Amino acid sequence: MAAVRWTDEQAKAIETADRGVVVPAAAGSGKTAVLIERTVRLLADKASDCPSENLLAVTFTKAAASQMSGKLRAALAPRIVGETDPQKREWLERQQDMLPLARISTINSFCLELVKDNLNEFDYRAGIRIADELQAETLLYDSLRDALEEMYEENPEGAELLIDALTNNSEDELYEQVKGLYNFLRSLAFPEEWMQRAQAQFTDPERMEFFAETLMYDYNINIEKAVKLSEKAAALAKSMPNGEKTLAVIASDMQAIESVRASVASGRLELLAEAVSSVKYATMRAPSDKGLTQEESLAKAQLFEHIKALRESFKNQIKSVAKDISSLGGDISGNMAYAGEIFRHLCDMCRRTERIAAERKLEQGIAEFNDIERMAVSLLVKRDPESGIIARTPFAEQIVQSRTYRMILIDEFQDVNNLQELIFKAISDTDDLTMLGKNVFVVGDVKQSIYRFRLSNPRLFINAVRSGETDKSGQLCKIRLTKNFRSRRSVIDYVNYVFANLMSDELGELAYNEEERLVCGASYGGSDPATEYMLIDDEDENEEYKYVLFGTEELCVARKIREMIDGGVQVWDGAVSRRCAPQDFCVLSRNKNGCTRIAAALDSVGLKTLSEQTDGYMGSKEIVTMVSLLNVIDNPMKDMSMAAVMMSPILGFTADETAEIRLMCRENEDGKPKRLFQIITGASKSEGADDKEAERIRLSSTELEDKCKYAAELIRRLRFYSVSMPLEALISKIYDETGFFAVASVYENSRQKRANLRLLSQRAAEYEKNSTGGISGFLRYLESVSAAGKDFSQAVTVSGGGDSVAVKTIHSSKGLEYPFVFLINLGKEFNMGDVKNRLLMNEQMGIGINYMKHDKLMNVRTVAHKALEVATEGELLSEELRLLYVALTRAKEQLFISVFMKKNKNKRFDAAARISALVNEISAAGALTSSVLRKCSSYMEWIAAAAVISDDNRPLLEAIGMGELSEELSGYSAGTPSPPVKWVKYPKDDNVQIGNKDFIQKPPDTEKVRSLRERYSYEYPNKSARSAAKRSVTEIVGELNMRARGDRDPMFYPQLGSLSEQTAKLTAAQRGTYTHLFMELADYENAEKDVKAELERLTSEGLFTEREAKGVYVNAVERFFGSDFYMRVKRSEDIRREMQFLVMASDAGLSEKYGDMIAPDGMLQGICDCIFAEDDGYVLVDYKTDGFNDISELDKYAVQLELYKAALDLLLPKPVKACYIYSFKLSEGKELSL
Repeated sequence: MAAVRWTDEQAKAIETADRGVVVPAAAGSGKTAVLIERTVRLLADKASDCPSENLLAVTFTKAAASQMSGKLRAALAPRIVGETDPQKREWLERQQDMLPLARISTINSFCLELVKDNLNEFDYRAGIRIADELQAETLLYDSLRDALEEMYEENPEGAELLIDALTNNSEDELYEQVKGLYNFLRSLAFPEEWMQRAQAQFTDPERMEFFAETLMYDYNINIEKAVKLSEKAAALAKSMPNGEKTLAVIASDMQAIESVRASVASGRLELLAEAVSSVKYATMRAPSDKGLTQEESLAKAQLFEHIKALRESFKNQIKSVAKDISSLGGDISGNMAYAGEIFRHLCDMCRRTERIAAERKLEQGIAEFNDIERMAVSLLVKRDPESGIIARTPFAEQIVQSRTYRMILIDEFQDVNNLQELIFKAISDTDDLTMLGKNVFVVGDVKQSIYRFRLSNPRLFINAVRSGETDKSGQLCKIRLTKNFRSRRSVIDYVNYVFANLMSDELGELAYNEEERLVCGASYGGSDPATEYMLIDDEDENEEYKYVLFGTEELCVARKIREMIDGGVQVWDGAVSRRCAPQDFCVLSRNKNGCTRIAAALDSVGLKTLSEQTDGYMGSKEIVTMVSLLNVIDNPMKDMSMAAVMMSPILGFTADETAEIRLMCRENEDGKPKRLFQIITGASKSEGADDKEAERIRLSSTELEDKCKYAAELIRRLRFYSVSMPLEALISKIYDETGFFAVASVYENSRQKRANLRLLSQRAAEYEKNSTGGISGFLRYLESVSAAGKDFSQAVTVSGGGDSVAVKTIHSSKGLEYPFVFLINLGKEFNMGDVKNRLLMNEQMGIGINYMKHDKLMNVRTVAHKALEVATEGELLSEELRLLYVALTRAKEQLFISVFMKKNKNKRFDAAARISALVNEISAAGALTSSVLRKCSSYMEWIAAAAVISDDNRPLLEAIGMGELSEELSGYSAGTPSPPVKWVKYPKDDNVQIGNKDFIQKPPDTEKVRSLRERYSYEYPNKSARSAAKRSVTEIVGELNMRARGDRDPMFYPQLGSLSEQTAKLTAAQRGTYTHLFMELADYENAEKDVKAELERLTSEGLFTEREAKGVYVNAVERFFGSDFYMRVKRSEDIRREMQFLVMASDAGLSEKYGDMIAPDGMLQGICDCIFAEDDGYVLVDYKTDGFNDISELDKYAVQLELYKAALDLLLPKPVKACYIYSFKLSEGKELSL
């Protein structure tokens, strides 16, 4: 393998070893490779004196930590082989052996380990574990409720004030308000000190001045815009014939605006309020037509109308300031003082909530990750309450002095929060806790900081970079990586152009200057394709669009991808090219709804999608069915749940059969309606049925009688199990008894359904750890989740495979790359809901409170809240802009940006109206300013802003009817050359319209009607058949076993779970399931080399949970991959796993032998673990994890393999020549002769 050629800046980052290094790394700059190489060189060089066990490497995902660990192992191995010096070789071998002791983990895992190692410092005595999200939320809600009850008893005045000032007499509304403040306080290292500072601000004149200055910054935007508009109006008035009087009016207006401008500069709110209230506007009349020709008069009239529009615009700017000032009220200081009283009681409730929640967490032995971080901070630092100086604790001093962490590597530093940064500083070797130490190497890109909702703070990385730039002590330095090795030059040029014009200190919290610009480092063959703007016309505005799974925009994008694939567009890897495939495409949307819509559109053009489905768990059909069955087991008299189970695949009643039984519920003598279960029990004539009721019931068919018998017996059996089994074991038993897990395998998206069913077992196990409520309590818990509008995340899986188009939210695309990237749904407005909260918090600025006075029927705005609105809005918009940067830097070869010209009668949602208003703003300002950009409400407006000031702006301007401004606007660019772009109009044909045309009633197709009637009029020739029309292999084998055991069937006499069974984390059945899942999903080539590493990979990709991964019989699987039988499997060029089948019993030759269990024309279904081809036929393999004692016990599975073989002989191109059962318990197998 050729040696890696590092750039000068990469080499410097790798080799600098005498000081701490802060690396601002551009997107695609190879920062992870640099970090790995630096670490390997550090570990390999004995002179560096960094044993593996003294290395701390921190990432922000488990997958990244696992990959880093694997890459370090892989990088050390060739160094050992190539080293000839015995001493150096010994050192390298020692480093590799000790590498498992290196702390390579997420920040959460590191803090948890630190806390567990020092648990004696806390009140947890019986261990500690992490609470899941819903458990933590429930605990917090209960704590808030109890805290308010306590306040009503001990501080009733405060409780009543909070209810009155912050809510419409709603305790739940108060809980939401307090929860926001409570969570913010928990993100701070020293919340009590912050509360004290924030309390003082309500009466501090200096803070009032600071808030006023912040407001003046916002107001100045309006005033400067008014100045620009008035100057433009004056210039037009000068050029207008007979415009002297008009110019005089405008000049008067300009004097008034200047007086307002001067009051803003003073920084005094009372002067500004007086100035805007005293502004008077003279009446402006149209000038006369004296001396003008008809043509000149017409031109003058048009010019005057333009001046009037400009005047109205700048008057609106002043009115906006006046309205905002007025909303603060006349008593600004008094309002702040009253808000201070509210804050005092809010702090009281937060302290009570924290105490109550902490007590409950201690009782249950649980904590949230935020608790763990705060506990870690308390172990490492302390703050002097008087001086405010932060210093290390003796424990932290010991860590530093003993050099426990000789090198600290931190990836994605732009995503750390305040607590995490303080932890890193405390364990580094710095003497000054305001900066990082010499033993720290941090990498990040503030332009990709997109996790504000997790309380990450991009300013921390910006401060670290500045420290590296300005430090003169030799402790810290900055090394910037600017080259992008991911994207073509055309993509790089487009990204640089867009963000040079959009990103600044005011918007993005960073100026996109020469240092931040991307430099192309990638080399591609072929020509560089220009970024394509897909100008999509919304041709048919129609209300019925809401009934369609996708719209015109999504369909145009889907067809474009289909066209590129069919047309064989080339994808380049360096100088080598190939035809593009679906997996080369990624479609990015800001939200999950957009992902759902584009996935449906892609499906409509025959393309599969690769997407994570993370919501809708409780509403998925398989979970609804299982919850209904659990409800029936808990109480079979619940008719709604009973009906749902009856019509599910579990019981298989048709709608007509269900209706027939439901009608019988009315037939009674005492006037009381019967329940469905009572009728089913009676019709079954089974044990527990009322004899009189049973005699009375007459069903329409013997098939329906059989279904009732099966249903009654199944429910009786499952209710019996529920009394004696843990909930998790009960759910597993349900899967076994009903075959529901197997049934889920034959449906579309079966992998997702099976993963969701496995997750239900896991949820039940988690519930039972913390509750003794049993099945009833679990159902109440699920109901409370739904009632609260919450949902569990679906099990992470994918809806497609390697030949699928990736569909992702922008957040989930971070760190990924694709040859072709499409951005869609850019017109969706930003979510600025946080700005409207009654409570706004900021670590530096304090808290702003808006409140109500019900006795005066008024809402009161405080100057602090208004100031924090400005700051919060800026933070939200900056994060949105950074998210756009992440989206645009995912593309390797070409970007496609959807500019969907959505039509709407409401101008706020009409694309053309929004872009037109933006163009007018830019034209009035004479430049694309940050103040103009801060008023934008969507990505589309930002993209349009960059587009309309480019050299190639005419197609968009003409689309909104403003083509005449093309030349003027193209001069407003920030100096970065405008890159070539391609404008393509869509739709390209009439067939793309999917609005009301699809809903128009068309005349029926007579031939199709005839064909359908012929098919549905078919009468089943074997009406008297009593055998099932469809059976699974599992069902047939189970029935044969039941017949063989007769009354000795242990399934009818479940035993109470033993103590070990109830306390075990995983049952043997579950471990078997997870082992089978590994054999289904694993890459056999990887597993042969290292089973544990392959399991880590599957876990990191979300295909296994941590709990499931622990259930795999790793040692047994390792023995399988080391066996002679696997070598036989490996030699095959045709290996098929989890092969599903559905065949007619008679075709498979099974109708005679198994005719009493499956009808001759019935269907047999099943799933085979593994099949592989040899020269003379296929070998069928079935894996078993049962606890066998002898190889001869495998013979009992002969019937199962016989059925599999009969089906596969029909489907495979060659016969099944052998059937092989492999036992993981015995680590050997047996070939059965059939």
